[in-house]
Amino acid sequence: RLAYLDVGLAFNGTPFAKLYTSAKFLETNVDYLPINLSDMCRLAVVYKSGGFYTDMDTLALRSVLNLTNFIALQVDEIKSFNNAVFHFKRGHSMLQLIMQFVTEDYNGIIYSWNGPVAITKAVERSGCDATPRNAMGQPASDEPRHFSLETSVKIVNEHDEQIELCDWLALKTSYFYPVYWDHALPFLFLATMRSNNITIHE
Repeated sequence: RLAYLDVGLAFNGTPFAKLYTSAKFLETNVDYLPINLSDMCRLAVVYKSGGFYTDMDTLALRSVLNLTNFIALQVDEIKSFNNAVFHFKRGHSMLQLIMQFVTEDYNGIIYSWNGPVAITKAVERSGCDATPRNAMGQPASDEPRHFSLETSVKIVNEHDEQIELCDWLALKTSYFYPVYWDHALPFLFLATMRSNNITIHE
């Protein structure tokens, strides 16, 4: 069963509402139009409804069930984010900031500019801590310790005025496995038609 998204309705009440009807958006490269709409829709839907977004060609290697607000990193070393996996509470300020950044800096000609690039730049603008962390809220090099919402907020940012905006984790890359797009169809979506023992590999 397919669910159809009313894009205009999804964008209503977000910074994307004005962008979607702007001359700047109409200049989007036709080949990148579905990609940009997808990048924008995932942000708007999670912002308005809350919840977890993941690309269909991404595998979870570790549990993230205890996490509410996070964005998965694409490259830990340079703190580069992707937009393939994230989870936020409804109306989270960080999503609002990302959408505002995309609206102001929208470019429909450069691939991934309004997706991973925009999120990475928005995080830099926010001043939030982008240190790669595990699901317990600690940097990868730290020993495991008890985790709570109170400690997670202090870990992310110690400034009180930033708590709401920065109440999220930069989740290290080892929690997810991106399957290359040309492998996704035969090894994931058609796997049950051939075998129950398909190994995913790069």
